[in-house]
Amino acid sequence: MGGDFNLEHPSWGTDDLQHRWNGTSNRQPQATRLAELIAEQQWTILNNVFIPHEKTHSGLQGTDSVIDLVLTNSQDICASMELIHEAEFTSDHTPLKVHVDNRASC
Repeated sequence: MGGDFNLEHPSWGTDDLQHRWNGTSNRQPQATRLAELIAEQQWTILNNVFIPHEKTHSGLQGTDSVIDLVLTNSQDICASMELIHEAEFTSDHTPLKVHVDNRASC
C-alpha cells in the first residue's frame, strides 16, 4: 500500500525530525496512531528499507519531509524502491517507484 499520508513521524522521518518532534507543538497524534497501526499489523515501511531518510515532499522554507510511504506485509516481493527525481511532474512530491519481484513466493 502506498500513498501521501501527510504525516511526519520519527519512525519514517528524516534525521532532523527527531529534534523537531521533541517539541510538543510539532507532534501529530494521527502520525503516532499510524505508527502504532503499522507496528500492530507488522507492516514494513519500504522507505526505511530501500531509501531511509530520503525526503519525498518539498515543503515551504526548506521543511522537506517524508510523508509519502509504501507499506507492505510481505517485504520479500519487493526487489527495490527508488525516488524518481527526473520525473516531469508539477508536484511538491517526488514520485516513488517500487520494483516487484514476481518470482517471490507469497
